[in-house]
Amino acid sequence: MSEIRPSYYKLSNGAELIDLIDQKTFCVGNAIKYLIRAGLKGDRLEDLEKALYYVQREIAIEKRVRSIEEVHG
Repeated sequence: MSEIRPSYYKLSNGAELIDLIDQKTFCVGNAIKYLIRAGLKGDRLEDLEKALYYVQREIAIEKRVRSIEEVHG
């Protein structure tokens, strides 16, 4: 079985990434995860593109929420 909390998910100060993203939305948490591990597990560019994907999804969600709020006050 592979390690549950591999080193590329640990921050330089020893904190664990899961503790940082635990209270974030799914998309924001994943964006942070990919930014933190960029280049530490596989291809750096691929991780950065994945982070961007989740940031763009979060922006789209936020725009939909604001649109609904404008309609329903």
